[in-house]
Amino acid sequence: MAKKAVTSPLIGSKKLVKAIRVVKKDEDKGYCFDEKILPQDLVNDWLAGKPIETKQVEPAKEEPKAEEPAKLKSQKLKSQKLKSQKLKSQKLKSQQRKSLNQKTLNNII
Repeated sequence: MAKKAVTSPLIGSKKLVKAIRVVKKDEDKGYCFDEKILPQDLVNDWLAGKPIETKQVEPAKEEPKAEEPAKLKSQKLKSQKLKSQKLKSQKLKSQQRKSLNQKTLNNII
C-alpha cells in the first residue's frame, strides 16, 4: 500500500495526504486504484479498510466591531435611498405606459 503526501492543501492547520490503495476486482480478476485525500492520522485506518468519517470545519463568523455600526447605518440609508429611487422610476415608467396605452386607444377610436 502506498501513500503520497500532498503539500498544498492545508485545511484548519491539518496536513492532508493523498492515499492510494490497490483493490482487486473479483469479476475481472484485475486491479484498480482507490484514491482519497485524508488527514495524516486517518490514513492507516483507511488503508486497513476501517470506515472513516471526516468532519467539515466551518469558518468562524466575524462579529461586527464597535466602529462598524455607523458604517452599517450609512450603508442601510444608501440602500434605502436606492430602493426608493428605483420605486419612483418604476412608478413613472408604469404611468408613462398607461398614458401611452390610453393615447393609442383614443387614436384608434
